[in-house]
Amino acid sequence: MAGWLAHGGLNQSDAEFLCNALIVAPVSALGSILWPRTTWRTWTALALVGACAVEITQGALLTERTASYVDVVANTLGGLLGALVVLAWRRVSRRRTAAGTPPSSPVGPRRPRDPRS
Repeated sequence: MAGWLAHGGLNQSDAEFLCNALIVAPVSALGSILWPRTTWRTWTALALVGACAVEITQGALLTERTASYVDVVANTLGGLLGALVVLAWRRVSRRRTAAGTPPSSPVGPRRPRDPRS
């Protein structure tokens, strides 16, 4: 994917940074949905700890891989991003519920079925 993004105008290092962030975002988003009492701060901290563990393992055990502080930052930002997306979705849903509008799913609003089909 990083190669595809690099062909789209991003340089290779920016594309790798973006991919490292995007790989962690769904994990923290899903975790935020499954465990709603955890805060965005907790998911960001967990992403930081997980990223540090992965990079330490890479540096210590995998000779063909190199540990990178940039990957730790990208993974941590991805954890923050996923948790903040769910937080924003919840706030919008609460406002709609308070206003009498049914909340939408995180995927998007459902379209009415066509009775002809």
